[in-house]
Amino acid sequence: MDTGNSTYTGKYPEKISRSSRCRPLLYTRHGTIVTLKALKAMGYEDFETFGFDSKKGTYYGYKASEFKKILEDLQITASSGHYGFSSYLDKPNDDLNRFVDQCIVGALTLDMKYITWPWIAPEQRTIDNFKLMSGKLNCIIRSMLTTDSYHADHRFR
Repeated sequence: MDTGNSTYTGKYPEKISRSSRCRPLLYTRHGTIVTLKALKAMGYEDFETFGFDSKKGTYYGYKASEFKKILEDLQITASSGHYGFSSYLDKPNDDLNRFVDQCIVGALTLDMKYITWPWIAPEQRTIDNFKLMSGKLNCIIRSMLTTDSYHADHRFR
């Protein structure tokens, strides 16, 4: 984890791309704080995350609560995130639901409004897999609507 003490050099070691809503999509492995500070200096105030580690509950190596504190300290937000659902396309629904639960916990910690399934690999783009994906999405929605836990929070309906 970086400490944010690095001097901004004007060169980005991270891959940064713009979203359709003019929010940078953070795709970084190193230098997260430095990158956030540089983007804030450019006028960005809201971001989309990528790279949530569901097993550790971390964003860019920081626990979700720590990353939330970093965002607050910088007076910026992350209103949405891209989550790696594609690897669960061929896994049992129980595995997918556990992953979704972890993503929701992370997203709620950051006060996100949206969770995005941003990608499926080209080899997964078949009619059968699109049908399978629609079933998986329905499974996720049913789980969210029928659980008496944090899913019942209306922020993700």
